[in-house]
Parts: sequence; structure tokens; C-alpha cells
Amino acid sequence: MEGLQVGIGIHADPAAVSISCRGVPEGGGLAIYEHVPPLEQPTQNVNREYESRAAEAALRETLLRAGRVTRVEYRCNRAAIFVSDQYHESLPFSFARGYAQRRANLTLLFGDRWSSEVVAAGAEQGGTGGGWDLFD
Repeated sequence: MEGLQVGIGIHADPAAVSISCRGVPEGGGLAIYEHVPPLEQPTQNVNREYESRAAEAALRETLLRAGRVTRVEYRCNRAAIFVSDQYHESLPFSFARGYAQRRANLTLLFGDRWSSEVVAAGAEQGGTGGGWDLFD
């Protein structure tokens, strides 16, 4: 085994539901935070890499104070289904050397997140609705 590696950092996805499938032997995991960012927040503010480890660590501390975190351990052929725009991140992992032992992950995103307030605000501004600005 090699030392611990870091996967995808804290982020939220612009969808309604995420299905994260793991096709790996045991190791690592997924942390899903209870907190959901405001729908009005631009996608690039919550689905990005942070400018420093300190900035990401500060967000992690804020999320831990704001609510609970669920940890889903990786197991072969396990899937986690959760609200996509909950903040989430890969936990540190370590796998044996070799191509066959590599981390494999498939994440499927379904639907859009909407709120009546955002839809109304979008209509007032001549838009088609609200939700996250995935393509802006």
C-alpha cells in the first residue's frame, strides 16, 4: 500500500440527485455534509477547487458547525444516493499499486434543483426560471 491520497475536495453539484457508485475494494469513502448552499449562489462558488488548503479547511469547519456529516465507506459495488447540492467530498484513500487496484468511481447526476422563490425571481427578470446557472 502507498500513503494516503486525496480525492475530490469539498463541492456541491448542480443537480437534484447524485448516485455515486464505487467499483473498488475497500478503502477511502465519501463525506456528505448536511448543509446545502443557497440556490441563488452561482455554480462556480460551490463546485470548484479552492485557492488553498486553508480555505477548504475553513469551509469544512463551517460545514461541521452548521450540521452533521454522513460518512459512507467505500466498498466494492456500493452506491450512495443523496441530494446533489449537499456539500460532499472524497475522504483520503489508499489502494495497492497496480492498474487493477486503482480507484474507480461513477457519479450520475439527475434533475435540477428549484425553489419557488428562485423561479419567481427569474420570471420577474424575464428569465425562464431559476436554479443553478450551470451553463452561464
